[in-house]
Amino acid sequence: MEHATNRTTSEGSRPAAAETGRPRWDASDLLSSYCNIAAARAARRTVVLDFGIDSGRERPGAELKLELLHRVTVQPVIAKHLQLLLSKLLGEHDARSAGAR
Repeated sequence: MEHATNRTTSEGSRPAAAETGRPRWDASDLLSSYCNIAAARAARRTVVLDFGIDSGRERPGAELKLELLHRVTVQPVIAKHLQLLLSKLLGEHDARSAGAR
């Protein structure tokens, strides 16, 4: 199955980190993928996030095939930070969506 994975490069179009006071992300090895499924599980010292594609059922009654594209393992404190970021982002998204109706 073919899926959308792209290599992205950054060409100095942003101000230097020292000018903005924010970290500068090095995106020279970045791979971007479209994912339409996600799962998560926690262990004692890590949180594991799985991302992939639900390719759909090719015929009724067929086994559901999920293609795992990325597995990211983070510390619980990073997972909590991600939770806060996503909650804020989705709250803003919902507010914009409600205003567009």
